[in-house]
This record gives sequence, structure tokens and C-alpha cells, in this order.
Amino acid sequence: MTITELVQLQTLCNHVAETGKAENHEIDLDVLMMKDDDGEYIVPPVHCQRNHEEHSQDLAVQYEERGGHVDGLGTNYHIAVPTKDFDVYSKDKLTFSYLALLGYLQNGNSRRDLLDSNVPENYFPPENKVQLVIKPYDNFVDIKKDYDLIDNKNNAQQGKDEIYGAYRSHNIHKSVKGYIATGKIGRVLKFTVPNEKTAFGRVAQVKDELVCLSNVNNYDTAWSFLGKNNTNRPCALAAALLLLKDRNREDNVKEFIGRVINEGEKYHDQQTKYFKLIFERMGVEYFSPEPSWQKLKLDDFKMTPIERILWETFELPRISKLMDVAMVPKLSYFGTGAQYQFSNPSRIISFYLYMILKGLDSNAAYLTEKGKKIAGTDMKEKMEIFGGHYERRNKTIYIQSPYDAIIDSIYGEDDDD
Repeated sequence: MTITELVQLQTLCNHVAETGKAENHEIDLDVLMMKDDDGEYIVPPVHCQRNHEEHSQDLAVQYEERGGHVDGLGTNYHIAVPTKDFDVYSKDKLTFSYLALLGYLQNGNSRRDLLDSNVPENYFPPENKVQLVIKPYDNFVDIKKDYDLIDNKNNAQQGKDEIYGAYRSHNIHKSVKGYIATGKIGRVLKFTVPNEKTAFGRVAQVKDELVCLSNVNNYDTAWSFLGKNNTNRPCALAAALLLLKDRNREDNVKEFIGRVINEGEKYHDQQTKYFKLIFERMGVEYFSPEPSWQKLKLDDFKMTPIERILWETFELPRISKLMDVAMVPKLSYFGTGAQYQFSNPSRIISFYLYMILKGLDSNAAYLTEKGKKIAGTDMKEKMEIFGGHYERRNKTIYIQSPYDAIIDSIYGEDDDD
């Protein structure tokens, strides 16, 4: 049976609880992705699920290495169905309550979280169908035992222990904080220090910057452009580290990063209202059927660098799920090009470098620059690309990048301590 509606899933959960026997079915992934009005998954995770939001970032590395979804790999999902209500306690404190007959996703939470972010279509399984095991349980202990058997914890550990070991080797392990302190920054280090092949060597290049950035107030909060709600967090962190390194951790760079984070909190509190006011300033009724919005394109934008960071990082991915997909490229610096850290990180890093540099100069609102033609091509680009190259459809065209000096200032140093 292929489950295509939530009511079908609930009927099967009821049946499994009644018979006491597990069943195997196929399910449309959209059913597992459904959310309630509060933005929470209708099929919630089991009580013992680790931090799937952070793990989904690690999982993106594997998806990239495999070129997206691989048929037959990672297509199984498990749902635990309590046959009765029961509570979970930790040291006499109630930590979770299971409700009878409600399905709880036992594995696949990290994959679901990754696929729910702004990812390419080829990351989804063929025809959006996955295999589902529905199993009844009369206690939370057995749910935890099966979770431990099903779940592959090696994915979550990949690389982070080596990076934490590098922190200890460079004696910064007690100085780093938040997400950076977890060691789950393999991609950040790869983007920032590609000339080094080991975690020890990469951390050595930017150890002071890692400490500095990790101590910026609220840097890894939900509203921070460096936080978990940014699908491209590794690129944003890499850009911040590059500039801190290039500018010798000057106070104005730290202060501007803090300003972006603080503005993100204002946006986070009132998302629609925040950009409604910005577009009113531009004479446009935000997200409406009016011609002023329907005909809008990036060239018409007049925003500050900070507003543009929040627009590309949070707001455009949010509203892109609610609007005509054909309109999205017209409203982004990335156009129809890659917007994802796992397909072209150079463009994302370029964007954050470009905006932070502009903001350091002046955070005044400016009309979007016209695209400049890339020498020897018929393509136009509004920003030049980090690392000195522009990739598109497997074709590489080399251009001169203003960020080459930043790269040289880091990679050209001898750092023996």
C-alpha cells in the first residue's frame, strides 16, 4: 500500500496498535513532511532523537558526495506507535509524553530536516516515495532500544572528534563556544582553508578567528545568519572567518557581524512585517497580487547590505515555498544559479563577503548594481566570485576575484605555532 494522505497513515497506526504486529508500506514523503500551524512536524520525532537539525548539516556532506539521492540508499523510515499513553522520566522529572496511536518518527528525522530545507530536487528519492515500517510499542524503553539499533550514530560523529582533537592540540578547546565548540565544522574549515588537508593544519590557520567568532554574542542563535536556520551556514561562517583573518580580528568587523545578528533578531520576531516596511520604503506592496510586486526584480531593490543578508538567508527561502517558483530567481543575487553550499559554495561565500565588506564601508540602502559582463563570455554577474572562478553547468570560467587578496593573506602565511 502507498500512503498518500495523513488519514491513511493514522488508520494504519490504529491497525498496527490493534494487531500488535509491525507492517511495511510505501509512503509519499510529503506526508512525513507535513507541519501544523506552529511549524512543527505532525509526525513528531521520538523522545530519544538526537539533534537532527545539526545532524542534517552533516548529512548534507554525504548527499553532496553521492551527487544527491541514491536510489536504494537511505529510503527506509520507521514509525513507532504507542499502544497506550506513557510518560518518559529522567531523574524523576517528566521529559516527554507519548500519546496512544500517534505515530512518532523513529528514524529519518535528520534526512527529513535536510530535505525540508532549501535543497536541490535531486536530493529527493525517485517519485518522492520511501519505504515505511510501522511498529507498535507499549513502553518507551523498547522505543529507545530499537532507536539505538536502527540509528547510525557514526554519521553524527564523522570528523567532529578529529576537529575537537585539533582544538585541544592548539589549546583552544576551552575558549571556543557554541556550535563551533561542537567540532561539527568540517565544511567550514574546508571552505576557509582548502590548502590544508588535515583538521590540525586547518585549525592552526584560523584558531584565533575560531575563538573570536565563537565568542561573538548570539552567533549561533536561530535568528543569526551564522546559526542553524541558515541552510548555507558553513559558507556564512567561512566568510566571517576569512574577513576576521584578513582584518586581524579588528573590532569593526566583529561589531558589524554583531549588527547583522541583532538585526536578525528583529526580523525573527516579525518576519512579514519586517520586510513589508522595507518594500513600502521602495514603493512596493509586499507579497501581493499588485503589479508593483508581480513585476519586481532584484534590479529594483534598494536595501542595506544587512537587509540583503537577511533577505537571501531567511526571507527568500521562506516565501519561495509560498510563491510562483518562476519569480524566485528574479529576486535573488543568485538568479537561476546555485544557491546551495553543497553545489557551489563559492557563490554563497562571495555573497556574504561582498555584503559584509559593503556594510563595513556603509550600511546605507543602495540600488542593486547592474550585472557586469564576464570577460570572454556572454554572462553577467552582479558580484565577483570568491576564489577567482565562476562555475556553471559543469563549465568553469576563470575570472579575477577581488577576494584573491584575502585568500593570499591567509594561505600565504607561515604559521608554525
